[in-house]
Amino acid sequence: MRVYLDPTDTAGQEKMAEALQACGVAKLVYGQEMTADVQLKKAGGQLCFDFEKVSKHDVMMTFLTLYERGLIIGTKDALQTFLATSSNLGNKESVHKLYVRCLQEYVRKGH
Repeated sequence: MRVYLDPTDTAGQEKMAEALQACGVAKLVYGQEMTADVQLKKAGGQLCFDFEKVSKHDVMMTFLTLYERGLIIGTKDALQTFLATSSNLGNKESVHKLYVRCLQEYVRKGH
């Protein structure tokens, strides 16, 4: 998965993106490397995922796996709120529904 960063991102967003890269689940792409199409779609101050190259399901499974392994500190609600407000995954309700679907799959696979 690719995480797009540009100079308008906060230090916290940049640290989260760097942590995803350190875990081997994301590749950071900086503003100057983004395609013009993605730059137009990027909302200011958000982690912006390119859903032409990765699915929302895969992004959520990555965050869910990190959370369930104890690599993300906080509550599930805090994670969902963060993703809803700081990424282009969707609003709080859609992020929650996606999280629940992915959690069911995660549990079915015996993690």
